[in-house]
Amino acid sequence: MMRKSWKLLALIADLSVFAALMLVACDSPRSENGDDYVPSDKDASAGLEYELSADETYYTLTGLGACLDKDIVIPTQIKNIPVKVIAKEAFLKCEDIETLYVPQSIVRINDAAFKSCSNLTRVIIANGVEKIPNDCFSGCDALKSISIPASVKEIGDSAFSETGFETFTVPDTVEKIGTYLFFRCSYLKSVQFSSRLAELPSNIFTQCPALTEFTVPDGITKIGSNAFFSSGLTTVTMADSVTEIGEYAFWLCENLRNVKLSKNLTEIPQYTFSDCTNLTAIEIPDNVTFIGKSAFSDCANLTAIEIPDKVTSIENRAFYSCKNLKTVNIPKNTTRLGDSAFASCDNLQSVTFADANGWEVWSLSGTYLKKSFTADELSDTENAAATLREYSNEWKKRG
Repeated sequence: MMRKSWKLLALIADLSVFAALMLVACDSPRSENGDDYVPSDKDASAGLEYELSADETYYTLTGLGACLDKDIVIPTQIKNIPVKVIAKEAFLKCEDIETLYVPQSIVRINDAAFKSCSNLTRVIIANGVEKIPNDCFSGCDALKSISIPASVKEIGDSAFSETGFETFTVPDTVEKIGTYLFFRCSYLKSVQFSSRLAELPSNIFTQCPALTEFTVPDGITKIGSNAFFSSGLTTVTMADSVTEIGEYAFWLCENLRNVKLSKNLTEIPQYTFSDCTNLTAIEIPDNVTFIGKSAFSDCANLTAIEIPDKVTSIENRAFYSCKNLKTVNIPKNTTRLGDSAFASCDNLQSVTFADANGWEVWSLSGTYLKKSFTADELSDTENAAATLREYSNEWKKRG
């Protein structure tokens, strides 16, 4: 009986320890690699530098000071006065730091606080701060793991540019993210975004070579300028919530082959797909009315394009030097073909004008009429292609 009692007591003790661990785990921030870590102030790094506020109610952490730790633990308080702020550039270029713990007492981190900490690999931020500021971890090229708490509502410009992440999750509490957020993140393959975001800001994925496939989440209404400039994209799928694409959004995505655009787009702005040399085909949505300057210029492998009926203007150099473009249609509602819109399309063989009446070619400056065409001249598709190749100045339709 005594042996059974001891076994029962041991089992109860084990269960109690397990329950306590579970409670700690539930209250702990979780990093992207699944580890939990909540140190106490007795573990705090010694030698860090602080500055007391003018009203003596809180401390600001200002720098590394004499601290030699590779694993930085910021305390919650010093002599019962809380540590609330991390100063601008407090740990700038502190190359020996490897891990970082930011406690829940911290309510504000200032710009570039940990910029260019080149050996920093892991960060845990406890619940407290509402913003990851501009350039906060920019240039931390070894950083691959971070825990961002539910208190964060905003992530600033370039906060994670030139970091080592392969995957990244933007917490669902985040309502705004900044420009250049993942600029030159060489290893980044995927990002899960907060459902509260309405925009992918400009240059967010510029020069991210490992990002090969991307689906724009439902709820995003705008893709900013240069958003994917010179990235490694081969495939992009766009939710129909997207109504606007910024200029140069997919410029120089040389590996891009498969594109599904939102059906609610009304414009393809300038240089959107310029120099996408592996793009062979793309379906332009029916609601598009405007194709901007150089929108598809130098898409060397594009073989055919179907211009939607609502398009009224195809701007300068829109399809310039699409060397393998063979067939094009010009809809009835189109009244302008900008200067060199189809210039250097050396293999253009067939152009179909839905309405061949009233077309004229004007000089580059638009000051004088170079030639008027009859409907008969443009009704033959092969002749129309040859004419469009020959006369590369601005085409206008008499109204």
